[in-house]
Amino acid sequence: MRARAVLAIAAIVVLLGLAWLLWSTLYRQRPQPASITSDRDANFLYGSIGNESDQGLPYWVAVVLPRVFGERYLPGPGGYAALLQWDEGQELPVGFAKKRVGVDRVGFNCALCHTPDHGMRKSDIKGLAEFFSKSASDARFNADTILTEIDLAYRLSVVDRLVYRYVLIPASRERLLALGRQLTSPHAAGGWPRSTPSTPFPAGH
Repeated sequence: MRARAVLAIAAIVVLLGLAWLLWSTLYRQRPQPASITSDRDANFLYGSIGNESDQGLPYWVAVVLPRVFGERYLPGPGGYAALLQWDEGQELPVGFAKKRVGVDRVGFNCALCHTPDHGMRKSDIKGLAEFFSKSASDARFNADTILTEIDLAYRLSVVDRLVYRYVLIPASRERLLALGRQLTSPHAAGGWPRSTPSTPFPAGH
């Protein structure tokens, strides 16, 4: 009887540990740096509107996408800069908001489409939509290809690598296709809906 009780307690502890690991990997949020949130202009250009989980992409998928598919589906060199406004010295283009929700993710904010006074050329939103759709439809969009490219830039932890392989990268294909449709819809100019963090990426794709 005592042995069964010990095994039951051990099983509960293991399950709780796995649940915490799952929550931490997929749901746990961390705020953006104050350099973005405390600056009005930076917050408009790169601030999160809370849509990273249900409308955004895993950070490293977003980063390597042009490296894998840019030569075929972008109009010129420079990655996203061939389509979008990108301030010198910034990590991501205007309208891309990086935030950690379990893992680092990239959401999209109003500045992606609305930066008329930013002193730069207008972003090619239709071109971005086509790039997302064509990349997701390419046979090379798979976990092996994406992870190989990520490995050239960054070494994911064992847990993050498993999450990317079996959850985030497969879900990203449908997310990219959905983004392609959304960005070319008649209502795309109306801005991105603000989202709550209650819908995690895997469930929202």
